[in-house]
Amino acid sequence: MKIINWIKKHSLFIVILVCSLGLHILSLLNRGDFSFDETFSTYFSSLPWIESLKYWTIETNPPLHMLLLRLWIILWGNNEIAIRFLSTIFNLLSLGSLYYLVHKWYSKNHALLAVAIMSLSDYFIVLGTEARTYSLLSFLTIFSCIYFLKITQENNISNVTILTYSIIQLLLLYSHLTSLLIIILQILITILIYKEKEKTKKIIQANLWPFLLFLVWLIPSIIAKLSSSASTGWFFNESKSGRNLMYVVADLFVYEPQNIIMFLIVMGFIGVCVYNMSALRHLEKTKKNIHTIIILWALTPMIAASLLGIHLPKYITFSLPAISILFAFSIISIPDKKLKISAIIIFISLLLPYTYASAITPLKSYRQILSYIEKNKTEHSMIMTVPFNQIMEIKRYYTGTIPLVGVYPRDDDFSFEERTAKFNWQEISITQKVLDTYMEEKTKDTDTIFFIQYAPNLLEPPVPKWFITHGWKLTACLKPQLRNNAYVFMFQAPNYQTSTSTVTQVN
Repeated sequence: MKIINWIKKHSLFIVILVCSLGLHILSLLNRGDFSFDETFSTYFSSLPWIESLKYWTIETNPPLHMLLLRLWIILWGNNEIAIRFLSTIFNLLSLGSLYYLVHKWYSKNHALLAVAIMSLSDYFIVLGTEARTYSLLSFLTIFSCIYFLKITQENNISNVTILTYSIIQLLLLYSHLTSLLIIILQILITILIYKEKEKTKKIIQANLWPFLLFLVWLIPSIIAKLSSSASTGWFFNESKSGRNLMYVVADLFVYEPQNIIMFLIVMGFIGVCVYNMSALRHLEKTKKNIHTIIILWALTPMIAASLLGIHLPKYITFSLPAISILFAFSIISIPDKKLKISAIIIFISLLLPYTYASAITPLKSYRQILSYIEKNKTEHSMIMTVPFNQIMEIKRYYTGTIPLVGVYPRDDDFSFEERTAKFNWQEISITQKVLDTYMEEKTKDTDTIFFIQYAPNLLEPPVPKWFITHGWKLTACLKPQLRNNAYVFMFQAPNYQTSTSTVTQVN
């Protein structure tokens, strides 16, 4: 009877949850092949235990998701839909946790609207059907906030509550490096907003032992990367792409939106931020404290990412729950009922078509690329790719006989796995002389190269330019048909005899 009453009371939330599950299932069925990041996660989760532990230490991010993925693969197998469904589960748990959080500290209507807004985020669906850690990170962040408020707002400092909060913080730290920002933010909030010595002491102690246990991974990981240059990380180059914070905000809700949609989302977000900050003056102390926490949760990751020049939505997705709360708070605060309903309808009408279209649109497929290569290969063909680690992704789907080479002109004794774990996130800086020697050696017995890369510019990346300056002939270019597909450039050696005189654009 209690279950039936609960279902009746929260029926609208259940409808939203079911609709979100439907969108996730559509995305799971249509998304297509793994990206490199997903292949990386799957591959390094499937190695023997000793090897996995070694590479989990070397790689960039903490290993919690890898560990869970390893157990998940043992249970359900190594296929795209099954592996990605783990992220879907965490997304649904995020919606449930967000509903609980907002329902408890705001109202049922606030909770329903916040959950609806987050569930309609294009990027929320994308990360909820991707075999990476970000859906887990988002869920743990919400769960962490729930227990943080239990301690700070409800003064619940029982041993069970503190222990549960500490375990959540430990899992959070081991999910992604950006979670450090959440830990620091919660401690600062306790010191600056609550200003109670006993409460501050409890929060610091509750985070201290998780952080000490986190050092078990962090210190060896830093030592393993001492010879690396963190400043060459590819994500720092996003600041050179012309993108900025406003692009990231728009991408959270609509991937690569049209200018008018981007303008509406960005202006709406700015208006919501201004309104929420001005509304703090009119809230009583308890609600003011809670709403301040939500505002800081929403904006701090964005500001930090912007200062570092990292303009990628996935690194601030754990702030999406808070952003959804701010939007919901603004809309629910509209005094006129008809205007309020109109705002909700407009918001949903704006996002739903894009989210649905994204869910049914394939993102990546090697079928066309590999079919094209097999059709045009010669006896002495080769597939080359930049970055070198992309070869891991191609090997998952390629069953032909052409040699596969990831361009790696460094001279070291690392295995492919160690190179990939250490350097997949860095640019490789080399001299022209080293590149010439490497490429001449790799291509000396080859008449046709299928060169795979993710940028269309042939002159900027060094390897395509190398082919052109060394007499190779570009005879065909296979353009990407899907959002995450690569370009394939077909080069023929200087001494190759062919009647082709122009570059063929293959659409």
